[in-house]
Amino acid sequence: MLFNITIAYILGIIGGLFKNIFLIVPFLMFIFFIIKYKNKKNFIKKAIIIIIVSIISFINIIKQEENYNNIYKDEEDLNVTAIIVSNKEEKDNFYSFTVKICDGNFKNTKLIMQVKKKDTINLEYGDKIYIKGTYKKPNEARNFGGFSYKDYLKQIGVSGFINVDNKNIKIISKNNYYFLKLINDFGQEIINRIKQSNLGENGNVLIGIILGKKDSLDEETINSFKESDLSHILAVSGMHVTYVILGLNFLINKKIFGNNKAKYIIILFLIFFIFLTGSSPSVIRACLMAIYVFISKLIYKKANVINSICISALLILIINPYSLLNIGFLLSFCGTIGIVLFTKKIDEKNIIIKKEKNKASKLMKIIEYFKQIIIVSISANIIIMPIIMYFYNKISFTFLISNILVSLVIGFIVIFGFIFIIFLFLFSPVAYILGILLKVLLDILNLIVIICSSLSFLKITIPTPSLFIIFIYYLIVFIIYKYGIKTIFLFIKKIGLKKIFIIIIVLILLISFIKIIPKDLKIYFIDVGQGDSSLIVTPSGKTILIDGGGSENKNFDVGEKVLFPYLLDRGITRIDYLIISHFDTDHVGGLFTVLEKLNVENVVISKQEEITSNYKRLLEIVNNKRIKILTVSKNDKLKIEKDIFFLFLWPNNNDDLIKDNMLNNNSIVCKFYYKDFSMLFTGDIEYLAEEKILEEYKNKLNILKSDILKIAHHGSKTSSSKEFLSIVNPKITLIGVGENNKFGHPNEDVILRLENIRF
Repeated sequence: MLFNITIAYILGIIGGLFKNIFLIVPFLMFIFFIIKYKNKKNFIKKAIIIIIVSIISFINIIKQEENYNNIYKDEEDLNVTAIIVSNKEEKDNFYSFTVKICDGNFKNTKLIMQVKKKDTINLEYGDKIYIKGTYKKPNEARNFGGFSYKDYLKQIGVSGFINVDNKNIKIISKNNYYFLKLINDFGQEIINRIKQSNLGENGNVLIGIILGKKDSLDEETINSFKESDLSHILAVSGMHVTYVILGLNFLINKKIFGNNKAKYIIILFLIFFIFLTGSSPSVIRACLMAIYVFISKLIYKKANVINSICISALLILIINPYSLLNIGFLLSFCGTIGIVLFTKKIDEKNIIIKKEKNKASKLMKIIEYFKQIIIVSISANIIIMPIIMYFYNKISFTFLISNILVSLVIGFIVIFGFIFIIFLFLFSPVAYILGILLKVLLDILNLIVIICSSLSFLKITIPTPSLFIIFIYYLIVFIIYKYGIKTIFLFIKKIGLKKIFIIIIVLILLISFIKIIPKDLKIYFIDVGQGDSSLIVTPSGKTILIDGGGSENKNFDVGEKVLFPYLLDRGITRIDYLIISHFDTDHVGGLFTVLEKLNVENVVISKQEEITSNYKRLLEIVNNKRIKILTVSKNDKLKIEKDIFFLFLWPNNNDDLIKDNMLNNNSIVCKFYYKDFSMLFTGDIEYLAEEKILEEYKNKLNILKSDILKIAHHGSKTSSSKEFLSIVNPKITLIGVGENNKFGHPNEDVILRLENIRF
């Protein structure tokens, strides 16, 4: 029954979070009832209980959504007292603390307090402070399928930000949340001692493995672990908890404490360990499951693995239902479920190893050991693969190699890591010797990660699957698990291969027919920050990408973090035409990732008088991938398909290029035509180029008139003259700018000119 209640609770949360699929929830519950209870007693009674549970979770999440929406405001001045409930985090331009508000409209809510780096900060976990600052709500996803900071903060119970100057912070008292502060300070002391040890940079990896803290790891290292399918090594989970329990069993003298007292001590330590490691969903899941096993032994009941999973999931979701959206929660629970359900199924013909002292027996033990690692990895991936596909846009088989290799060292790293930490406090010379051994083991781990992350042939990049496809996948997995492959084959045989073949052919033809049905023209204006990027998808499915943004932040690749994921979320893995207006980074910086990772058929550029580093990089990629380059100039026409073409209006050939601010003023200006609709793309041209264009087309100004105008140069005061705007006379204008950009784009005068256009 506990399993059924958990499913019902989850379905209620899904119904509350995703209103657009709310009607599917009753349908799923109906199917669940039929499968689970069709021939069982008390069907109605059990159904009523499950419906009530689902309604409770639905009402709970709706209420929490309302509470968050009541809190969210664009900006609000706050004068409140708060308690700091996190350590200081250093960001690019500010220090960050999580604070729990004690009074006012925000009472009992958590906010992230941001203080500029120029201010001196001497605040600690547990400090009660008076603050005067400005509340700011978190950003939602800025693009289709993009990262929503608002949703992420809900998963950790945070309601937004408060920006504060140091002069507006006053410490009222210290050492609040005394026991939590002690645990936090102990954790920080462990981190500090590891960093000061002889491990060097490997110390940061050990901190990630033992405590699940990745703050000190650089992005490249974290990405390498992700690419090698070893991210779980840096997230405290079942493996780590198992070693903790083994260590405690070894250290605790059961003759002195007795079996039951030893179990109570382990339970208390596991609770302590949850808080020490930051209370992530994976560590909570692993510790609660272990605590359930120990409690079962204490009350002399047999532990049920499914019940332990359900109890831990329910507790986490009751405390914070938004944890259901957390990828750590999903991977941890789904991976565990996969191992529980499929390990024995896959290993039905298990090799029985006899305890003989001959070479053959030892070899068989080694084979069996590696076989079990592969089986466990496959079992987990059967369930988590759709999650990886949805969040990371890849199918990877690297885990088959990486998990085998890492199994050779990770156990020793975890065990020696805990012993190393103990001796860092008790006797540092022993810790120094252990540090030498640990450094070697961590070097081997790093080598494994580097090698496995480079196995690109084992990874397939895919577009983001729809929730319907994921549902079908899990339905198929459920059918295979429930009835077995043999039963399915017998069922197919009973129906007849001929009928099955006809059904498959009909489905393929139906899907193909749906794909070739002409659709509406779609134009997407992509938010790439301070830059431009537009995507056109034609009725027949041709894709045209115009520019691709960029960033002045060297640590943030717009192509990798924004543009490439956006295209995959749109289901796009091929670009038919990539049009680059010019080679400033804010227009081309994100395109290099697209060129390297997607199938690009044609690149459209103008003749280049100035050979920039971006242009050289483009040529290198294009030559390596043998992508066709189309060089265009004024009056060239590019036909895409029936009723769809581009007319290039600017620049002229090399002999007549504008020498002043050459890159911007010689941007490609092109007009997109679809039947009687048109849109004008203007790159970063300025007044000088606008005047030249007006002069060029003074006898046929109607060519410039367009339904939509992409405003030049991000709304800069050097562009969008009154004369140019009046001739184009757009119904809609679009401006690509970064939020709070340092250039002050868009310019107020430009906005005023746009408002005064007579459409």
